[in-house]
Amino acid sequence: MAEARPARRARPERFARGFRLRFTRAGGGANRGDARKFAFDPAGSEIAAYGALRIETRRPQYEAILREELPDAVVGDVFSLDLSLSLALKRREPAWRHVRLFWIVRDDTPLRIRREVERAMGGEMECAETGFAGVAAALLASR
Repeated sequence: MAEARPARRARPERFARGFRLRFTRAGGGANRGDARKFAFDPAGSEIAAYGALRIETRRPQYEAILREELPDAVVGDVFSLDLSLSLALKRREPAWRHVRLFWIVRDDTPLRIRREVERAMGGEMECAETGFAGVAAALLASR
């Protein structure tokens, strides 16, 4: 996919005051880095359309984690990996309608991807152009 790139390390010291991120592992532990967002289902396919973009959203391991946690918010900077599945769940399942989706739009986000996603999302996702600080500010404002 055009916007896929290596993940960057999160830096908790840069998060806005009052917020902590909790990472857990399926069997316990301190990290949820094994979400396997990139692992597609070899038994089938489910393509979601976001404007002119077509993105595979059938990712069983990542979906299982999302369903287990049913978070209040999902935050990501690579739409196809981090947010496309969450947006698909939000659109089709009532239990996901309350979940806030934050897309951290970076300087290196391809303009073509940004245009198509923004055109297709219809208020279902919030763009956080100021990174985690923007997400934290939006969450604080809604308290």
